[in-house]
Amino acid sequence: MGVLYAWSVLSKALVSEWGWSNASASMPYTVGIVTFAAAVLCSGVLQDRMGPRKMVILGTSLVGLGMIASSFVSNPVGLVMTFGVLVGTGIGFAYACLSPSAMKWFHPSKKGMVNGLIAGGFGMAPLYLAPTTSALIASVGISSAFLYLGIAVLLVAVPLSFTIVNPPAGYTPAQPRGLKESGKTASAVADFNWRQMLKTRQFYYLWIMFAFASSAGLMLIGNITTIASVQGGIANAAYLVSILAL
Repeated sequence: MGVLYAWSVLSKALVSEWGWSNASASMPYTVGIVTFAAAVLCSGVLQDRMGPRKMVILGTSLVGLGMIASSFVSNPVGLVMTFGVLVGTGIGFAYACLSPSAMKWFHPSKKGMVNGLIAGGFGMAPLYLAPTTSALIASVGISSAFLYLGIAVLLVAVPLSFTIVNPPAGYTPAQPRGLKESGKTASAVADFNWRQMLKTRQFYYLWIMFAFASSAGLMLIGNITTIASVQGGIANAAYLVSILAL
């Protein structure tokens, strides 16, 4: 599902092999990021009605089909629609359901670890996707690389999606051994709905912080191979994408 973070390898190939401009090669990635963010918001609402399993199955299916569809287009507008819109939406649908579902299975004291493992797994995808994509482009070309990656998503991610479920009604996660109760009662904790959240200044502080921080990271992730080529004279920099993922 982290194929978005390996775009730098695909982007460089689009420029060097298909003669696209850097701006055109970056556009599917840019649209994919925006679509991803919008889909996460929508998925959060839809999973409350449909459950996480259906949303993750839908998301992984869109990613696989979007990658396969990308193998049949060779122009920026087409790739914006197949990769930017379809793949971006699929990633957002699936990713938004993983943490909420997983956290329900564990004690609240484990929320940080659970979220960290899921986010880490997503972010570590370029560790294997970057060299795999680079090897596919070198051996079978850009279009076939999209095709094979899409088939892999349908064969691996979609079946795994069937394992994503919420706990049964009345399920209470066991308290970790040695953990002492804080003594706080439920009434001592303020729980805001989304409308109340939007009225707090802390929400906007956090939103601005994440917007700037993620923008810097995403710009680097999407262009690291081009930066390496122009600034460092490194021809094949797929390994830098893997190092950046780590």
